[in-house]
Amino acid sequence: MPVVNLSAWRPPGKGVPRVNADNERIGRLAAEHLLAIGLRRFAYYGIDGPWYSKVREKGFVARLRESGLSCAVFRQPKDQLSALSWHRDHTRLLHWLSALPKPIGLFAVHDYRARVVTELCERLELAVPDDVAVLGVDNDRTTCDYSTPTLSSVSRDPFAYGVATARLLDRLMRGLPAPAHDTLVPPAGVVQRRSTDRFYDDAPVVRRVIDYAVGHSGEVFSVLEMAKRLKISQRLIELKFRTRLGTSPLNYLQHRRVNQAKGLLLDRSVFRSLGEVAAKSGFACLRTFRETFRSETGYAPAVFRKRFGNVSSDTF
Repeated sequence: MPVVNLSAWRPPGKGVPRVNADNERIGRLAAEHLLAIGLRRFAYYGIDGPWYSKVREKGFVARLRESGLSCAVFRQPKDQLSALSWHRDHTRLLHWLSALPKPIGLFAVHDYRARVVTELCERLELAVPDDVAVLGVDNDRTTCDYSTPTLSSVSRDPFAYGVATARLLDRLMRGLPAPAHDTLVPPAGVVQRRSTDRFYDDAPVVRRVIDYAVGHSGEVFSVLEMAKRLKISQRLIELKFRTRLGTSPLNYLQHRRVNQAKGLLLDRSVFRSLGEVAAKSGFACLRTFRETFRSETGYAPAVFRKRFGNVSSDTF
């Protein structure tokens, strides 16, 4: 009987063909997001047991290591099902979280664990995102939108997950051989909300540029125009961004504008035309907005809103 496995608890092996999220890429995306907001201290909160947690940790730690940075790790023990151990494990997590140097960027294995972190931060009187920037996985709209503050998350792209599964099942039903390896679905990217909406780098030039970008987020301006207004040479801005953040100021501005556009597209309280979203996000024209958004996310803005705007959860 043609069967497709969607579980990621066990490592890849022989048997039922499987469709899976690209968990290592999810970890790398999480690291890149936290690096881009100027953080230099990092932590990972995972689960001891599931294969996907190990691979997300691997990707996260490896990307940080490439930037010469380390990562503290906490893994939820396997005996989490009894009420006593659950309470004890939260106590361990509380102590671990309290001892971490601040400010710190914390990546949790999925949104539920990330929400636990925000609740423990409240008990410890730690501010999110000022003391702890928190990032989850799944982009579960209920969990993310109703957390305090709202929770940033890596989306696994449930639509693409379903398409890949249907294609593999169709292949098996036509009698074709199963793939030798897992079919991996790349993540859709990070959906930024309040839990990581802060910039932490204290380099004066970088700080002034970021403050300007935040204060003029709905305006259209180039890096050269911004440099003139701040009375800082464009070359110095380029150099500082490369040194401190590993990116260019143009890429930073584009990334920030796309993140702002994502939030506007997913805002269910009011429907905005694509022209309105482009203008409020700081894009000069609709064409530039579409091209930049597609290059950053892999989706046209209208497709992104249709695919993710009405999804309540990324969980299958």
